[in-house]
Amino acid sequence: MELQIDQKINALISLSNHAYDETKRYRDHVWKMVVWTIGLIVAVIAASETTQNLFATCYGKSLGIVFIVIVAACGAWDIYFDYTQFVWNRNILRDCERRLQLFDKDAYGEGTVLPEGWKTADYEFKQCLPHYLQWMFVIATVTGYAIYKLICVS
Repeated sequence: MELQIDQKINALISLSNHAYDETKRYRDHVWKMVVWTIGLIVAVIAASETTQNLFATCYGKSLGIVFIVIVAACGAWDIYFDYTQFVWNRNILRDCERRLQLFDKDAYGEGTVLPEGWKTADYEFKQCLPHYLQWMFVIATVTGYAIYKLICVS
C-alpha cells in the first residue's frame, strides 16, 4: 500500500522536526560539556590550594595531572562527537528541506523559501571547525594553567 502525498509530507515534516530537535540538543550538550570539563579541572586547582598535603608529594601531583589530562581528553572527545552528530542531523534536516522543495523557485509562492545555494550543498564538519577549535583552545588553556599550578605553585 503506497503512502498518500499528505502522509509523506507529514512524515518528512516529523523527521525534520526531530532532526532540528536533535541539532538543538547536541548544541546545548556542547555547552554542558565545556562547563563540566572546565569545572572539574578548576576543582583540581581549588583542591590543590586547600589541601596542600595531598598535592605536596610527587605522587599526588602526578595523580592530579593525570586526572586533569583525562578530563580534558574526555571533554574534547565528547565535544568532537557532539559536533559530528550536529553535522549529521543538519544534513538530515537539509535533505528533508530538499524533498519538501523549499529551495525550488516559486514552489510556495514567489521566490524561494530557503537560499538556492543550499540545495546542492551539504553541511560539513569544517563549517563547525572554528567553534570546535575555540572550545579546544579554552580547554587546553585551562588544562595548561592547571598543570602549571600543580607543578610550579603547589
